[in-house]
Amino acid sequence: MVTDHIIRSVTTSDEDTAIQVLVTAFRNEPIASFITPDEPAREARLLSRFQDMIKNRETNNMIVDITDTLNAAAIWEYKSVEEPKEPEVEVEHAAAKEEPPSGLSAAAEEMRIKLFAAEPPRPFFYLAYIGTTTKGQGAGSALIRHQLNKLPKGEKTVLFTSDGVEFYERFGFKVSTKVEVDGFSIYWMIRE
Repeated sequence: MVTDHIIRSVTTSDEDTAIQVLVTAFRNEPIASFITPDEPAREARLLSRFQDMIKNRETNNMIVDITDTLNAAAIWEYKSVEEPKEPEVEVEHAAAKEEPPSGLSAAAEEMRIKLFAAEPPRPFFYLAYIGTTTKGQGAGSALIRHQLNKLPKGEKTVLFTSDGVEFYERFGFKVSTKVEVDGFSIYWMIRE
């Protein structure tokens, strides 16, 4: 059953709830599982990532939205031309199958390097994360529509996904690039 959702910006008082929603949503997500196969380590990595992003966000270039029922959240970022891409790492670590400096597995580090090398040209509005604790209720769609409806016509919006291509196509996103490592694929998608 799809219900109407009221979307609002996250407040200090519900930051922890938004963090927990995203950790729950990404706990078994394919990209997170590929990066960190060990479930307890994955949960710790997700918790650390979302705490850092939400609690230390720069409000002038990051938007965190949450549903009124506190069951879905999204993190959007403005990516400028001047802003550096993901920190550079030594490519030979992935090629040599050594433990990469970021603590990721060699395959995950190779994926990260390829993924950010294939990033669409900046500037763009970026859907960094979106997740819900109750799938099929329309909360994710409501979060996406909420921000897309605010954008000026033609503003480039970007995301990447491993298994949500058809879902995002419903909002006008199109696959721009496919990145593959060890049979695992991630797709950059653009909406203009």
